[in-house]
Amino acid sequence: MPTLKEIAEITGYSMATVSRVINRQGHVSEKTKLHIEKAAKEIGFTRENNNRLKINSGTPSIGVVINRISSPFYSLLAQSVEEVGREHNRHLMLCSSGYDANEEQKAIDFLLSHGCRHIVLHSKALSDSALEGICRQHSDVVLIGRHVEAVQERCVWLDSQAGTYQATQHLINLGHRRIGFINLAFDCDDKHNRLAGYINAMKDNGLMVEPDWVQNADWVEVGGRNAARKLLSQGLPVTALLAFNDVYAASALREFQSRGVQIPSQLSIIGFDDVMPQCYFSPALTTLKYPIAVMARKAALLSLTGNYAQFPQGQCYYPTLIHRESVAPYQHEHCV
Repeated sequence: MPTLKEIAEITGYSMATVSRVINRQGHVSEKTKLHIEKAAKEIGFTRENNNRLKINSGTPSIGVVINRISSPFYSLLAQSVEEVGREHNRHLMLCSSGYDANEEQKAIDFLLSHGCRHIVLHSKALSDSALEGICRQHSDVVLIGRHVEAVQERCVWLDSQAGTYQATQHLINLGHRRIGFINLAFDCDDKHNRLAGYINAMKDNGLMVEPDWVQNADWVEVGGRNAARKLLSQGLPVTALLAFNDVYAASALREFQSRGVQIPSQLSIIGFDDVMPQCYFSPALTTLKYPIAVMARKAALLSLTGNYAQFPQGQCYYPTLIHRESVAPYQHEHCV
């Protein structure tokens, strides 16, 4: 039986565009419409075919697009959306994109082509203009973890810059002056925002940031370990360290400890997210809590209700510094 995917492949249009033409929904140019209808006719596609393909027509759903299924952060996000879906008799449809713009678009097209209109989208690769276009075309798409000003009423996001500023200031208040940062190698808004918070706090306190104090880590579990090794190869020039997330913090912490660095007396470490069980950390990790579960529920409800007028400026959340055992005041005699 001919499918929407075949029409998309023949015409070069996205599945979302093909779906709009076949279902006669949304605005599509006359030229595009004629091209798609011609291709559909040539392969024998009919609207009766399409009705049989709408697997969600009798099973209301809510979709989520995330970057990595294996990440504890994204698992919690998806779980929270699923909980809201169950409360509203909807099943979860989950797609991952691997931090790739093309895969993000394919995931969105897949959900839409399968009748899933309500989508919570955690995009780190698509441009602001692309996301604006998606939101304009599809009224039930909500962005989480991303602020796009043109459609900010659809956005539920975190002020990451405020978080790393707060964490850096906390370390400075404890006497640390040489503070490093393990950042994400992948280019996205979170990378720049979290780095900016750290740098701004250092500058506001009259402190410099040496280039080798900032290490970019690959988006894998060993990223933090590799960053730690680079810092150690430089003689560990810092007395405190911020990490882009808890995964980096965990792998860096283990590497430092395996090389004889005492945490926190010789090196203080602060993570970001607070989504990993503390049994993975010794000492327990001081971190910035990303309220992703609360935010995901808000985003899911916003998508289901479409109550955008209630939040014309969007919904912004702030990280909270969770004090545990991986941070200590600066101690000169204990430095490496």
